[in-house]
This record gives sequence, structure tokens and C-alpha cells, in this order.
Amino acid sequence: IRDSECLVGSEMCIRDSPISDEKSDIRKRSDQLFNHILEPVCNELGFEVIRIDKLPHNNSITAEIIKYLKEADLVIGDTTDNNPNCFYEIGYRAAISKPLILIRNAGQKLPFDISGINSLEYNLNDLDEAEKFKGILKDNIKVLDFAKFHEEEQDLQNSNENLNSILQLLLNLNSKIDQMIKAVSYTHLRAHETLAN
Repeated sequence: IRDSECLVGSEMCIRDSPISDEKSDIRKRSDQLFNHILEPVCNELGFEVIRIDKLPHNNSITAEIIKYLKEADLVIGDTTDNNPNCFYEIGYRAAISKPLILIRNAGQKLPFDISGINSLEYNLNDLDEAEKFKGILKDNIKVLDFAKFHEEEQDLQNSNENLNSILQLLLNLNSKIDQMIKAVSYTHLRAHETLAN
């Protein structure tokens, strides 16, 4: 996701963070965060952790990212360096009202519009802080009510199915009314012709 995003979920969890070029500091930090913090925490909680750049697929990378943002049980978005791709993906996820946790590297400031949202701060340069962050992340994942989100999703799906059924009934009714109007018009026309003769 993004130049580099990762996904995580109870079935799957997405992590959204910059990947950048091989051997760059950004890639190194992203790999460390993924390998030493996110993957162990999420695996321990029963999530399969996915990083989009490591998945085989035939779609465009953007289509694949959107697919996972839509389907994942949990998305963890890394706002470090204020990457616009990450903010786009976080915004998409927030718009569909599914579980999302924001994280950022220590000392990073958040833009004003999201500064009021809880964002967990990690520090990969301090092993004690990294271990502490794992516990905080675990606690934040545990308090999410995934059953509620699944229920709401099912309710929405049922509602959409009901609306589609009603729409189909209305279309059928409209078609029958059109047929009746044509039949009445034809009968009316025939009656006028008969009276005229």
C-alpha cells in the first residue's frame, strides 16, 4: 500500500506505511517495524499480516490496495513522514468505518485534521520503548469490537439486498402498469373506432 503499505487482519490486518527504495532508511525502518513489531503482535492475536509489495497479483497496485483496505478486518496506518498515499488510504478506510489504528515514529507531528485522532508512537531506536509499544498496540487491538463491525457490515449488506429487492419489485410493477396503460389505450382507441363507424 502506498509506496509500501502493509496489511493486517483478524483474518487479515493491513499496515500502511512507506516502503521506498531497497536499502533506503525508509525501507529499513518499514521492514523493522513490520518484522519486529507488527507481525509478531498481529500474529499473536490471530491476524495474518500482509504487505502488499510482497503479494503476487495481476491487478494494478492501487486496485490491490483498495481491495485489501476494503476487506481487511484491521488496518494499521503508519503516518510517519506524512506520506500523501498513506493519508489517502487512511481516509478511504475511515470513510468505510472499519477498524483503523494510526501509528507514527517518535517525534513526528500529525497534520491538523488528524491530530485529534489517537495515534500510537513507536521508537525503533530504543528496544525497551519498542517492547512497550508492542504491548500498547496489542491492547489497542484487543479493545476493538470486530463482532460489532461484522454485524454492521452484515446489516448493511442485508439492507442493500432488501433495497435491491424493492427496486426490482417497483421496476416489475412499473412494467405491468405500462402494459396496462397500453392495453387500456388500445381498447379505448378500438371503442372510438367502433363508435365512429
